[in-house]
Amino acid sequence: MKTNFHKIKGESDFQIERKEDDFSLKADFTLQQKEKDTLFANLKIEGSIKSVCNSCSEDVKLRVSEDIDFLISNGIFNGSHSELDVIEALNGEIDFDYILDSELELTISESYKKCDVCENRDSEVEF
Repeated sequence: MKTNFHKIKGESDFQIERKEDDFSLKADFTLQQKEKDTLFANLKIEGSIKSVCNSCSEDVKLRVSEDIDFLISNGIFNGSHSELDVIEALNGEIDFDYILDSELELTISESYKKCDVCENRDSEVEF
């Protein structure tokens, strides 16, 4: 889902829902005009996604619960901001799917995951 940067006036909300087999995810975006070419954004993600067990590579369900604040700039961001990440909306469009996918990839890469079988397996290993 995409929207034009200039259509955001005051506060705007956008939702994305994804369902696949027994995985479901809900993402709520709240955007507020901060400056002429900058929006304050909040993203709340709840649900579950498919990932891979770090031990055996089987599919594993990963619970996701994130609350993320960031800025969206209309084009190249020329300012400086040390507290929040800045996402640049190129061509005047905000791509919510891209932002959500990027945050999910970050969440997956930061998590060590084990399936139920590996979690219950005896962890004694002889060297």
